[in-house]
Formats: sequence, structure tokens, C-alpha cells
Amino acid sequence: MVLHTLIDTVSKNGVLLLNVSPKADGSIPSDQREALLTLGAWLKANGEAIYDTRPWVIAGEGPTVAPEDLQHAYLFMNLSYTVKDVRYTTSKDGKTVYGILLGAPKAGDTMTLTAFAGRNLKVSQVSLLSGQCAGWRMQDAGLSIAIPSDIAIEQHATVFRIHLK
Repeated sequence: MVLHTLIDTVSKNGVLLLNVSPKADGSIPSDQREALLTLGAWLKANGEAIYDTRPWVIAGEGPTVAPEDLQHAYLFMNLSYTVKDVRYTTSKDGKTVYGILLGAPKAGDTMTLTAFAGRNLKVSQVSLLSGQCAGWRMQDAGLSIAIPSDIAIEQHATVFRIHLK
């Protein structure tokens, strides 16, 4: 949940403040420590899509919608994102878009990133941050990506690096 909140916030040019509550002896409770370690491990492998990036023209797409007003902000903490929820960031030069899936895609499936539909974008390559290339093609409905059959599944969030010409 913390990782998905970070990704969602960064895609909207926001800042996330984490509250860590040490015990009287200075130790961090195990649930908070585990959340921080999970976040750190994901950022070590996928930080390129977060650090030094900018919001893209569209923050994201997918079925999960955050509450619009602060009166219902408590609902934000109960959101449950799925692999169909995608958040976008872009490199400083705008030549790379990162499509971050808030879940684990199934090997061999196909995903369509509808944010690319109707845009005059020229994609030159699509890959996972691990460097593994993914099959892709532009369609009227958007950028269709074939999930590699031998994908190393990242259970929390999977990042595609989309190079633009």
C-alpha cells in the first residue's frame, strides 16, 4: 500500500511524507520496518521510474479512482490498486515514459496502455527496467504491450520503460 501510494503521488507531482513511529527504546516496529524495507528494495530496482522524473501528460489510468474531496480522504487509505491501474512518469528530457503497473502482470498476457491512444507519439522501444524487451505495437486503442512469457514477476509494481523517438 505504501509503495502504490508513493507511485501514485509521484505521478501527480506530489510529495509523500512517511510517518515512522519508533518505540521508547528507539527500535522501529516490525510492520513499519517491513514496509520501509519493501519500499527500499523496490526503489533500488526500479528507482529510475521515480527519481529525477516528472509527471507525464497523463498521471495514470485504470479502474481504481481516488476520492475527489478531503471530506472522504479516509477512503484514500483503503484503495486497493490492481495491475490494470497504471501510473506514468517521464524523464527530464521527455524521451522516456515509464508505465508503472500497480501489480503483477501475468506472463504471456497483453496490456493496452490507453493513455497513448490518439496521441502523435512515436515509440521506438518498450522494455522492462531489467532490460528485458517486450513486444509492442501502437493501435487505435493505445500502446499494446505483450508481457514476456519469461518475465521475472515483480509482485508489487512492474515498470515498463517506453522510449520515444
